[in-house]
Amino acid sequence: MRAVGRWSLSSFLSAVLTIASIGVAIAFAVALFVLVVSPWTTFGRNDRLGIPVAMQLDEQALQVRAPALGPGLARLTKVTGTLEFTAPSRRSLIAPMLTLVIMLLLASWALQQLRGLFRTLRNGEVFAPENVRHVQRVGWAVILAEPARALITYSAQTFAQSHFIGDGIRFVAKFDLNLGTIVAGLAILVIAEVFRAGTRLDEDQSLTI
Repeated sequence: MRAVGRWSLSSFLSAVLTIASIGVAIAFAVALFVLVVSPWTTFGRNDRLGIPVAMQLDEQALQVRAPALGPGLARLTKVTGTLEFTAPSRRSLIAPMLTLVIMLLLASWALQQLRGLFRTLRNGEVFAPENVRHVQRVGWAVILAEPARALITYSAQTFAQSHFIGDGIRFVAKFDLNLGTIVAGLAILVIAEVFRAGTRLDEDQSLTI
């Protein structure tokens, strides 16, 4: 299967990104609606919130064994999951929904950049000048999204640590920044420079001809 041009891998990915953009747009509309109406409506009994949490388990209360591997005990050092609880009021939805709206906006913006990139590749324009901007923006989106995600997760874990207790568990909070994601974003910026160099060579070749 060809990488660029019509009926190629780029064409397929362009279609997939279009569908993803529509899904994100729908999710954004729903989140924005909830954000706008949440302070003015009453909460029902089944309205719940979910936040990411990290826990340490009491090794005495919960012991993990592997009989097939020998008599020693295994240990769960860090457990992550989602803590669901009944929201105290409709206004408590404002902060998480605002965060979701901002993240969806960032995702939509990144998807638009990818769509623009694969659209030009679908048309066979590998070294189109706008491709450099598209790739750069995707790289910065990846780099900026990771600290934002880590901060949001840390805030949720801190909230759980200060408000919830559980038998045999202890909620913990840690700013868990994935350096691999940031390195990936930096690699995308390097690829953008490769596109820039290729664009210059393509322009020089066109002028020579």
